[in-house]
Amino acid sequence: KGERATERAIMPPSSCEEEWSPELEEAAALWARTAERAESAIIWSSSSEESSLSSNEEWSPRNLERVATNDPSLTEVHCYNKGIGDDEVIKLVEALQDNTNVFHLNLRYNMITDAGVKALAKLLTINAKITHLWLGGNKITSKGAKALGEMLKINATVTEVDLDSNQVSMDLKQNINRLVKINRESSNQEDARRRKKAEAVWLFQKSNWERDLERVAKNSR
Repeated sequence: KGERATERAIMPPSSCEEEWSPELEEAAALWARTAERAESAIIWSSSSEESSLSSNEEWSPRNLERVATNDPSLTEVHCYNKGIGDDEVIKLVEALQDNTNVFHLNLRYNMITDAGVKALAKLLTINAKITHLWLGGNKITSKGAKALGEMLKINATVTEVDLDSNQVSMDLKQNINRLVKINRESSNQEDARRRKKAEAVWLFQKSNWERDLERVAKNSR
């Protein structure tokens, strides 16, 4: 019986063939509340069934308008595997300029390059709300990662950055993770900036990987 109730709770009431009962009424109410929370918290989502939908259908003016108007019920933006490129990211950055509610950006597995990442980095030098930035599986190189590193020397609120499955050197990833860890462990923003300065995290030094490439190129001349 418990399993049947759970099954009903995750189905719309119209899909239940049984006669209406107090148990079904309770399940329908639970389903409605769950759907409402999902709608208000996430504007662009992707399941395996939806992953083939075009980015135009998912990246709609209405959704951007909710970000731009600072909709308080909207706290997360998920756009996973939707073919999103730099142009769409720049539009999102523009919409986020005055937003104080969105804290989570999930842009994994799209077509974002260094140009889009640099736009995000510029935004995050002044945005003090966003804490999670997921960019894994894009077309980002060390140039874009360096822009994030420069931003993180100033930003004290981003506590999670995902750059996996990009063309970013391990040294740069480690430096970025170190700055993010300082943000995560600090008691406040001033403490985070003080610790970064004291520990002298220099992200602009060339990584070992880049120096090795230059050495090989020089020796081959």
